Amino acid sequence: MILGLDTRVVMALLSGGEPHYRRRLDEARALGAQACLSSIVLNELALAALKGPRADQDLMRIDALVGEIEVEAWTAEDALAAARLRMELERDGQGIGAFDTLVAGQALSRGWTLVTTDAWAFLRVKGLALLDWSDPAGARDYSEAALARRMKAALVSGDR
Repeated sequence: MILGLDTRVVMALLSGGEPHYRRRLDEARALGAQACLSSIVLNELALAALKGPRADQDLMRIDALVGEIEVEAWTAEDALAAARLRMELERDGQGIGAFDTLVAGQALSRGWTLVTTDAWAFLRVKGLALLDWSDPAGARDYSEAALARRMKAALVSGDR
C-alpha cells in the first residue's frame, strides 16, 4: 500500500507536537506501507515555510523529511485525473480546494491511499481510498470497502 500524505499530516509530522502522527507512520511502515509526498504538497509546505518567521529552520526540517519520505513528481496523467475530478466535483456542486483537488487527483491516478486530517473535504471524492489520522485514539479508514463493512455491521446489529 502506498500512503500519500497530505499537507496537514506532513505539517503535524514536522511540528512534532502530536506524536500519534509519527507513531502511525512508523506503524504503517512496519506493516509494509510506503509513504510519499506529492510535489504539490511539497510546494504547499515550502510556501508556508517561506512565509513564516523561521523560514530557514522550517525549510531545513522539510528537507530532512524529504530525505525520509519520497516526493512524487506531478505527471501528465496526474493532471488529467485532477482535471476530471475537478469537473465532476464542480458539476455536482461539491468542489474542494484547488490544491486538495490536485492532490486527490494524483492519489486517484496512482492508486494511493490519501492520509489526511480533513476527511470531510475528501469524502466527496468518489473512489478515493482515504485514511484520517487526526484522532489520537486511532486512524479512521474511509475507503469504500471500510465504509461498506461498517454499514453491513450496522445492519446486522440493528443500528440504523
